[in-house]
Formats: sequence, C-alpha cells, structure tokens
Amino acid sequence: MMSAIPLYLALATGQTTKRADVRLVDLTPVTQVAKASVFKMTKEFSIGGVVLREGVQLLPQGTMSPDRGGRLVYSVPRNSQVFRGQFGIPDSDSDSVGDATMTVSIDGGAPQEFHATSGQKPTPIEISIRGARSIMFQFNGVSALGNALFSMSSAGSQRTPTKPPAQVETPPKTTPTDMGRVNLTEPENGTSAKDSITFRWDAIAGAISYGVEIVMISNANPNKIPTRFLRSYAAKSSAFEWNFSDDVLSGEYQVSVIAFGKDGVLTKFSNSRRFKVDRK
Repeated sequence: MMSAIPLYLALATGQTTKRADVRLVDLTPVTQVAKASVFKMTKEFSIGGVVLREGVQLLPQGTMSPDRGGRLVYSVPRNSQVFRGQFGIPDSDSDSVGDATMTVSIDGGAPQEFHATSGQKPTPIEISIRGARSIMFQFNGVSALGNALFSMSSAGSQRTPTKPPAQVETPPKTTPTDMGRVNLTEPENGTSAKDSITFRWDAIAGAISYGVEIVMISNANPNKIPTRFLRSYAAKSSAFEWNFSDDVLSGEYQVSVIAFGKDGVLTKFSNSRRFKVDRK
C-alpha cells in the first residue's frame, strides 16, 4: 500500500527570508507517495546537533522492510530563482542509523543526489530553478528535509550553486484554466465503505495524470484523528481505488481531484464528494 503525506507540510525556514520568497508550507504538492514509510511534519528537530525550526521527516510505518522511500513533486512558484533547504537524518528517530539519500530533479531532468549519514550535520541544498516549472524530491531511507524555500533572488549565498538544468526555449505559457476543471462523478455523497472505495471523474483533455486528495472531516473520537490527516495519490486514468490501510479510521472523509499536463500545467481542484469509512 502506498501511503501519502499530508498535503500541507510546514517546512519553515530558519533563515531570514525576503517577502517574495515562498516556503513549501504555502504550496500544495502535485504528487506525494511513500513506501513502507510515512511523511510527518515535525517542529524543532535536530540533524547532527543542528536545530531546524520545522521540516518533514520520512519515517518507517508498520514494517521493518528496508525498502523505505518517498516522492514529492511540486510546481515551482513563478519567478523563482533558487531552491534552498537542509537534508539529513534526524537525531531523535530510533531508526535514524546509517545512510540516506535524496535526489532532486528539475522538470524531469537528470537527478542531483544528496547524501546524509546519521550523526552528521545537515547537507545544505541550493539549486538553480530559474525558468523551471516542476521540482521532484525522491527520498531513499529514513531522513528529513527542513528549512526549505523557493527564493526569488539568487543572492545571499556563498556556496557554489549546483548547475542549473539545461533549458530549452520556453514554450508559450498555459494557464490552469486552459485545461478546464476536473468533474468528480463518484462516489455519491454519503456513500459508506468498509475496506475500499473507488473514485471516478471525467477525463481531461491534455492530462497526463491526476492527483487524488483525501482528507478526514470528522470522527467519533476526535482524539484519535491523526494531526492533519490528509493524503494524496497519483492516478493515470480517470478512476482510482483507495484500499484502506490499518491506520485509516472510521469517520467522514472528503475527496477531490486535480489534473496535470505537460510542463507542470495544472487544473483547479474538482468539486468535492463526502463519504464515510466504517471499519467496524
């Protein structure tokens, strides 16, 4: 089962940011999945003794499988020049022993790899993203990314930035409305499911894949609702079956769908549908 990260991660920066800078917390990831792991937002954690104000950690989930990894894809904010962050293995996690890697790809180009070892200081990340439309983070192993932001200025860093991806002539920009809006058709509002549920929507011309967003709205025991229980899955066709993992609680949920095409072009989110999960 591929689990997913909460869509609204708080990855605040410890640096003094300019007004035009954009943190990951202000963006919605287009794609996010984690295998034998789960992404978790954490405040004030440390990597190699260096305290980071906030970040997202990739933690093991319900298995001792060594195959722990995760992927996040974002659309790059307009006019961004540089992406900055800190990557490493958190000091506090019991499984944070050994090595981990994270690769970053710009517009699907060749990945740039960053390494981390438990007990060592975080690896600084600074990547030129001028003219880019999308950025993908691929995690391999228990690790964390903190102090992450998109900067509108390349000034202020003494580190030598990594080489920017090769840029081709930029085609005319396409706005989200050019692709229309996804029309979610199933499930019917109020549908109840025990083990799984299928979502369906009308296909969008020009879409290469879809993102399915699921959020818990209410539960009989609010104390058991995971903080910011919000998950997202990728789908290639106009239907997606959500098979419930053990941590999915009974309660009311809401689903909506977004489509994305080439070069990071997105639609707006679809109309939403509400459904119930009854694990009894």
